[in-house]
Amino acid sequence: MRLLIANLQALRGRGDIIKRYMKAYRETVGLGIFRSGRARAVFRVARHPAAIAQRSRDGFFSKQALDPDRIVGLETIVNDAVELKYTTAPLTKEQLGELIQIPPR
Repeated sequence: MRLLIANLQALRGRGDIIKRYMKAYRETVGLGIFRSGRARAVFRVARHPAAIAQRSRDGFFSKQALDPDRIVGLETIVNDAVELKYTTAPLTKEQLGELIQIPPR
């Protein structure tokens, strides 16, 4: 699971910075920074063994898994929140729209 979070105050007060960050994040994912030799270099800097770098890259850092514009399983998450009593009712479409704001490309 991968999640990028900002609170409403940050979105309103630092929206320009968040948009620039998201642009850079998308470019990094687009470059395939965790593919082939690049993954080894990234993990070497972090001082992780090559086997861990390869396993992490192959199992967790696919381009699809890193895509910040893709939301999967939202209906399940909302239903779980009700069932586990984190909320009393499913969020409305309007509430989800306020909760989940993906900066445009």
